[in-house]
Amino acid sequence: MIIVVVDDEPVSRRLMGAVLRKHNFEVVELGSGKEAVDFLQGHGPVTMIVSDVLMPEMDGFDMLRFLKADERFKRIPVILVTSLNDTESVMKGIELGAQDYVTKPVSGAILVAKIKRILSPEKPRVLVVDSQAAMRTAIVQIVERVGYAALDVASGEEALVLLRSNQVAAVISDSKLVGMTGIELLKAVKKDYPHLPMILMTGSSEAFSARQVLLAGADGYITKPFHNVEIVRKLRGLTGQTV
Repeated sequence: MIIVVVDDEPVSRRLMGAVLRKHNFEVVELGSGKEAVDFLQGHGPVTMIVSDVLMPEMDGFDMLRFLKADERFKRIPVILVTSLNDTESVMKGIELGAQDYVTKPVSGAILVAKIKRILSPEKPRVLVVDSQAAMRTAIVQIVERVGYAALDVASGEEALVLLRSNQVAAVISDSKLVGMTGIELLKAVKKDYPHLPMILMTGSSEAFSARQVLLAGADGYITKPFHNVEIVRKLRGLTGQTV
C-alpha cells in the first residue's frame, strides 16, 4: 500500500513519513500538489494521500479538485493537514472530497488511526460529534473496541459537511456543541438523511429533557455520565450490527 505524503515543509513531511513507515506503509514524500499530480500521472493510483493545505504552486484544495475531476484518481482517499482551529479549511476540504483531516502539529497516533479507519470500509462507520476532544476520543475508542470504524468532528457544521462525502451507519452527538447545537444538528440530519440513526448525549442538568430530545427526532439518548455498555447497546440496537 502506497501512501503519498504532500507537504512543502521538509521537517513535517519527513516526520509523517517516518511514522507511517514504522507502521509498514510504503511512503512517497512530495513537496507540493503539483509534484503529487505529476507523480500520479506517471505512476497511477495510490492507496491514499495525506496532504498539507497551504503549499506553493498547487495547494491542497487545487490538488483535490484535480483528483475528483479525473476518473483515474477520484476514488483515492485524501486526509488534509490543517492548522489548529482552521475550521474554514477543514469544511472547504471536505466539501471538495477529502475523507478526513488532522491538525498541526500532527499526532502520529491520530494520523495512523484515521488512515486505518478509512482503509477499513467493511466496518460500519459511526460519526462522533463533540466539541471536547477528550470526550470524542473516549467515544471513538468505545465504538472501535466493539468493531465499528469511527469518524470524529468537533462541530455540527463539520458533521454535515462530512456526511456529504462519507456513508455512516449512525451519528452520536453531544447536545451542547460550539456553533450549532446538537438539537439543530439533529434536525438538519433528519431533514437530509431521515433514516440515519442519531443518538444525542445530554447532561442531567441541561435545559431540555431526554423526552424533548426524542420528540425532536433522536433515535436514542444517553445521559452523562454514562457507562460504555450504554453506548454499545444503543448503537447495536439502532444499526442492527453485531460487530
